Amino acid sequence: MAEEVSGITNEVQIQHFQFSGLSFSDTMFNLLVESWEETCQEMFQTNLQPIKNETKKRILSLPFRQRNFTEIFSLITRHCVTTLFNIPTTVTLPVFKTMQEGFETMSQGKKSVRDFDKEFKEHLDEIRSLRMELAENNEKIDEYRECINVLREMEKAQEGLIRVRQDPQNLDDKQTLSPV
Repeated sequence: MAEEVSGITNEVQIQHFQFSGLSFSDTMFNLLVESWEETCQEMFQTNLQPIKNETKKRILSLPFRQRNFTEIFSLITRHCVTTLFNIPTTVTLPVFKTMQEGFETMSQGKKSVRDFDKEFKEHLDEIRSLRMELAENNEKIDEYRECINVLREMEKAQEGLIRVRQDPQNLDDKQTLSPV
């Protein structure tokens, strides 16, 4: 049932109302369940004769087991989604505003479909060239990183040579010369 009335309608209703007809009917159902449970609990507490747990469970689930009840809630859900929270066709959601403006300029003769297609292709080409430039820049960055690593190794080796020069006894010490 929920699959039939959800989908794009649900999403559009959420954008317009900040909730959907489906969630509204679910909330109604949950409120009904809670109020029924509260009523039953009050009845169980005020009843002088003790009631078995099995009987309590039956009473609590009584309205929800009836076929009419589920059919009624199915109709309420459908009504909430399709009628009560139906967004009129005259309403334009902010998400679709840009698209509407494009159609309006097209209908006013300012831009044709060919112009839009040409503009789209230009933007697509620009995106492709920017992606290529990004890939090239990433390759350059990798090369620079390799150069930096080589320079660091050379710096360590040079420091080792300086230590050997300062103290020639360290020449036997392999640790001094290794760039680590």
